Order: sequence, then structure tokens, then C-alpha cells
Amino acid sequence: VAIKSMKNKLPSIVDYSYQKEYEFICKVPPNPYLISVYEIFIDGSSLKCHMVLEYMDQNIYQLMKSRKGNSFENRTIRNILYQIIMGIDHIHNSGFFHRDIKPENILISANPHRIQPGTIKSEYTVKLADFGLARHVSNNSTYTSYVSTRWYRSPEILLRAGVYSLPIDIWAFGTVAIEVANLCPLFPGKNEMDQIWRLIEALGNPSINSDCGEWNLAYVLAKRSNIVIPEIQGSNISDLIRKPDNKKLASMTKGCLCWDPELRYTAKDILRHEYFST
Repeated sequence: VAIKSMKNKLPSIVDYSYQKEYEFICKVPPNPYLISVYEIFIDGSSLKCHMVLEYMDQNIYQLMKSRKGNSFENRTIRNILYQIIMGIDHIHNSGFFHRDIKPENILISANPHRIQPGTIKSEYTVKLADFGLARHVSNNSTYTSYVSTRWYRSPEILLRAGVYSLPIDIWAFGTVAIEVANLCPLFPGKNEMDQIWRLIEALGNPSINSDCGEWNLAYVLAKRSNIVIPEIQGSNISDLIRKPDNKKLASMTKGCLCWDPELRYTAKDILRHEYFST
């Protein structure tokens, strides 16, 4: 097993029951694509909370880094992404969204048994982890813009829309999907302004001419923050993926990286996409 320990000690044992990760673990049913939590206990001497978790070899960031530029086979990419989106779909079906989908929070282990060709199963087992930022969809509070790692933040978070929901996980999934294919981050912004610029430069401004669709609210939000969105055509999604034979992957990720969160695919749309039918 693995042990996850909270860094900070809370004033009383009762306070731990109000932690968001504890709420998520209690309310979201176990699933093969989420890390299993076997036990939660409080250390009597330090009053720190510890979670006993299913052990996994490493996270996907570590695996990608270890490959030293040697890309995965197309089948392996598809199987890894299938397991990730299955986990996201289960979280969304349970009324939550993760809010921090990134390679470090996606755990992976090599399967010991050889997988038969032609199946959706993978030589890897993949599971989502780290639910400390997860929120229930019924939460009507204004959310902070400082969530998830900057590179995987959706436009509505970067432009401080204040209210966001399930589509932010879909955006993050789209960026992770291309990162798994390319073995490097899609939008490695140095700060928030640089992050916004990288999105516009790659995807085009959020107008009708953009490959990622129209989102007029972006201009309203940008104006509030004194940001001027330049007129840039941007690239086709397929041009952002270095892996050959990527038309179906490009089509799937294009539906994830729509500017307008309401136009993005749902997790179920992604699972039904032709990319996962081959």
C-alpha cells in the first residue's frame, strides 16, 4: 500500500470530516479507474490525517519523462486515455468534478500479464488520484481562479469567470491527451498572462474563425482584466500533435479544447468518439 499524510494538523479530529477530499472519498463510489482508499486514520500523537491507498508504480509524468522522447505506440496512447476518461466519467456521474486533472495526479502501473491484441485493455493500469480540489456540482459558491496546475487550466478559469463546472476537467483531459502523444506539455505557460497568450497563439482567438469555436464571453471577461485578445488565426488541432496518423485523436481533442465550455464534449461524448472504437 501507499500512505498519504496531510502536511497540516487540524485543530480537532472533527475538522477532518469537513475536508473536501474526505467528502469526495465518502460520496463517490469506488471505481476501477480511481485510486482505491482502504483506510483513513488519525495519528493519536500528531493528530495528522493519513490515508492508506492502493499502491501504483508511478504517475504518468514520471513515465513520460523516463521515455526520453521515445513516444508511445498509438494503441498505448489510446488505452491510457481511455482509462483516464473512464475515471473522469465516473467522477462526473457521481456529481463531482476533479478540478486538478494533470499527469502528476494520474497514476500508472505496468500490467504483469500480456494483453491480447485488438482489445481496449492496455499493458498499463491507469487510475486518477488526489481529490483534494474536487467539488460537487451543486456547490454554487464562486470558485477561486487558483486551481489546478496552470498548464491545464481552462480559459474560463484563466479569465476568471468565477463559476465553472465539469467542462474544466474535459479541457484538462484534452491537454493531457496531446501531452501523452507528444511527451511534452501543450501549454507550458510561465505565468497566467503567458498561459493565456499560448492558448490564443495555438488555438486562435475565440471567434468564429477559430478551430476551437466561438466564445464571445471571453472578450467580456478579458476586458474586465484589462486584457486585449489579439486577432490570431491559430493552428489546426492536428498540427499540435506530433504523432502520425492522428486524425481521430485530433478530432477527439478538438471537442475537448473548445473555447466555450458549453460546447465542449462531455466525458460520455468522448467515450463514444470514433477514436476509441478502433
